[in-house]
Amino acid sequence: MEEGPNKGTLVGTVGAPGPCFIFMHWYRHHSEHDFTEVMDDNAILGVQIEDDEDFWIVLLTPDNKIMLVDRFFCPEEVPVQYYAVGSGGNIALGAMDAGATAEEALDIACDRDTYTSKMGRKLQVEEL
Repeated sequence: MEEGPNKGTLVGTVGAPGPCFIFMHWYRHHSEHDFTEVMDDNAILGVQIEDDEDFWIVLLTPDNKIMLVDRFFCPEEVPVQYYAVGSGGNIALGAMDAGATAEEALDIACDRDTYTSKMGRKLQVEEL
């Protein structure tokens, strides 16, 4: 996204699209990378996220921090330079650890994991 308090953050999602959309709407309009207010926010608490709607959000902040957010909207900073999530995430991480680029790692994960897919596009980016 090009506006709001979290301008410049790159967001990656995996899992149920509905909760991912809810998170992105909330994150777009709230204090810069501040998750403490989420528990008081009716926009989040008013929505029931079911067990089968699991998801992960990966945030790359303008200061190059990687943060993971789970279905409970609990952020965790990842102390590495790259990360991957989803069913093929560990395969992709192993490929990148061995020197593959992110795109090569995705190709390898697609080859090795039935549930990993490019879904017909190389990369879809939404900037907050």
